[in-house]
Amino acid sequence: MCVQSSEWSRFIRETHKALAHIVKAGSLDTSGVLPTQADYDALIRGLGEDLKTLTSKYAAGQISANDWAVGLDQLMLDAHTKSWKMGRNLAGNFADETELDTLMGIAAKDVDGDRLLDFLKQIESGDARYFLEDGTVNTQGILNRANMYLDRSRGTLNEAFIEKSDGGSLFTWTLGGVEEHCPDCPEIAAMGALPKDELITTPGSCQTRCLTNCLCFLVRQDGVKGFELAGLDNGSDQAA
Repeated sequence: MCVQSSEWSRFIRETHKALAHIVKAGSLDTSGVLPTQADYDALIRGLGEDLKTLTSKYAAGQISANDWAVGLDQLMLDAHTKSWKMGRNLAGNFADETELDTLMGIAAKDVDGDRLLDFLKQIESGDARYFLEDGTVNTQGILNRANMYLDRSRGTLNEAFIEKSDGGSLFTWTLGGVEEHCPDCPEIAAMGALPKDELITTPGSCQTRCLTNCLCFLVRQDGVKGFELAGLDNGSDQAA
């Protein structure tokens, strides 16, 4: 089934339930305008541009690899925090950003902490994937992988979407616009409309074999649609 099972989704949901008991989430505000795919695209595009700038500074020798990784860690935090808030907005909760949003962003971001550390070690060791034959930095090679850490925020958005929807909500995993899918997505889609507790993962959570490149999306029974993959200008690949 899923390459990383459903552990990430379960962790995010259990973290939210635990924090919701001890952190003030803000008053429920159901009056607002639902965020759009364009809003999410703009968020990821902006973070992608910041990542390009950060990586260019490393390539030019203006910052160290460690400073670059610290910068990426902050971009990941921004991506997950803002995606969590956008996801609950999509669910119909329009309260201002709260401490709970930030803590959920930290929790989601930190799941990839060990992978980011491995990434940094590979760069510092001169891994051939991230350097050209003449020894200069392969900026695109670094961006290809780093973008995946930002793309995973769509999984966080989807988790907030289902967690903050009404308890009786049902969600349908809808296949994205490609002719050939990974083995996992059609299997999940075939399950039909599911309550959140039976939805083992969400599109973009990097738990299906298409990883963060998943083109699928969720649809709630009232027709509200989750977001599809945002298109980053500098691309992404399958290596993690």
